[in-house]
Amino acid sequence: MVHEFGHSLGCIHEHQSPKAHLDWNKQQVYAAFSGPPNYWSKADIDHNILQKYSQKGMAETAFDEASIMLYQFDGSLFKNGKATPLNFHLSDHDKAFIAQMYPKN
Repeated sequence: MVHEFGHSLGCIHEHQSPKAHLDWNKQQVYAAFSGPPNYWSKADIDHNILQKYSQKGMAETAFDEASIMLYQFDGSLFKNGKATPLNFHLSDHDKAFIAQMYPKN
């Protein structure tokens, strides 16, 4: 729920940030997301997982592994085997970014 609310405030998926440097195992990514429960096409996987947002018109911050906007991904999807964490709360960086976008006065 907090992740979806982040979208309503203009936050993007952290793994698709222009500043994210995730070393995807693309073969594993395509295998994982083309099957259950997603059954996505290669184009859908590219759009939802692998493609980064354009820096043009983007107010992005440094990659934040603690961000509520980062999906949890299994380590098998990365060449280094390291999974991304399951985040349940806004990170300090999330809060700072939202405060910058929506100042109190």
